[in-house]
Amino acid sequence: MKKIKEEVYKFIKEHEGTSYVELEELFNRLGFNWQGNLEICSDVNDNVVFWAGWNKEAIELINDLQRESLIEKVPGHYVMYILDGKTMNLPLVRGYKEYKTPHWLPVLFTAKRKSLQQIIKEVEQEVGIYEGN
Repeated sequence: MKKIKEEVYKFIKEHEGTSYVELEELFNRLGFNWQGNLEICSDVNDNVVFWAGWNKEAIELINDLQRESLIEKVPGHYVMYILDGKTMNLPLVRGYKEYKTPHWLPVLFTAKRKSLQQIIKEVEQEVGIYEGN
């Protein structure tokens, strides 16, 4: 699972604005079983659906990368999913409101940019290694 997680992170880092469809294709190439019957929904409103058809392991893999601050979800345009060949058969989210029925919010994944503090910490660690600390 660690190898798959590393490959997913590498892919997202190299392909800014990765869709769920692209992740499914990557999983297939890696031989990772991602298919299931779970929906991926907003923490704020269960009727805001990001994607569906994944299993728990695939969802946890992506959630882990987000918790580790390596990737983040950003709003996407549904046209990106049309171009990728797959969309959800739900009405689109149109602004911030309390949805009473399921609506699709297309999102894309990007590698999270490092803060200045993270960069400084990494440089200090590297310097420490070279200085023998």
